[in-house]
Amino acid sequence: AMAQDGMSEGLHIDGTRILDAKNNELVMRGVNYSWAWQRGHEETVIPAAKRIGCNAIRIQLSTGERQKQGLYPDWDRCEPADLERLIELCEQNKLIAVFNTHDETGDNDYASLEKAVEFWIEMKDILNAHLKTVIVNISNEWYGSWHSWPWAAGYQKAIPRLREAGIRNLLLVDCAGWGQYPKSIFDRGREVAAADSKGNLVFSMHFYQDAAGSDSQVRSNIDKALNVGCPVLIGEFAYEHQGHPVAWQTILDYTKEKNVGYLVWSWTGN
Repeated sequence: AMAQDGMSEGLHIDGTRILDAKNNELVMRGVNYSWAWQRGHEETVIPAAKRIGCNAIRIQLSTGERQKQGLYPDWDRCEPADLERLIELCEQNKLIAVFNTHDETGDNDYASLEKAVEFWIEMKDILNAHLKTVIVNISNEWYGSWHSWPWAAGYQKAIPRLREAGIRNLLLVDCAGWGQYPKSIFDRGREVAAADSKGNLVFSMHFYQDAAGSDSQVRSNIDKALNVGCPVLIGEFAYEHQGHPVAWQTILDYTKEKNVGYLVWSWTGN
């Protein structure tokens, strides 16, 4: 929705480009910060990210579900006041804030994605107050299997729930296969994008050895994802993963050539 002064409501897409509220193209260059298990470092990490030249930061949050399951006792639930403070720090440092919930990582059960949806709906008023600076990455790497249709079916239910609840932010969706199966975007991305009544959705691929083990893989996966017609973001990548090399230089070069954003994994502790 365009305001009378020619500015948009917030971050939005135009074809395969992400635009800011002033309709300038936003190409993200940033890092990940695992706040869910590195809580307390935000006052240092966020200003430092800006200082080294980032324009965005992806921050891992917890819904508290893993803690309830006894799996990660230090993953305290992110409360509204916590989210407000993280947004405030990002805005003070002129960083776009990309928030994801991490408890659903690799899970194939739609019920876990629904928990993420419920978390975002609880935070709706905070999110909507920051449309120009906050992106909702619905869930980190939900759907671990390398299949397209169940991944798409899950998001075709989750996205309308978020919009019907009134969340207006730009949405970010990780592809299937722990974020390393871009074919899910090629196969079913158009259907997932069509589920967003606001038409304001970006896809994310995580570039490790499976999706970015070679130069040709990097270029092919970026090209094919862009062909779906939505913007694409490299939500995570590294120079190696689990002892396997990643074509990191090609990621840097080709994202620059294609004006595709990236958020490197990760700031510290990994």
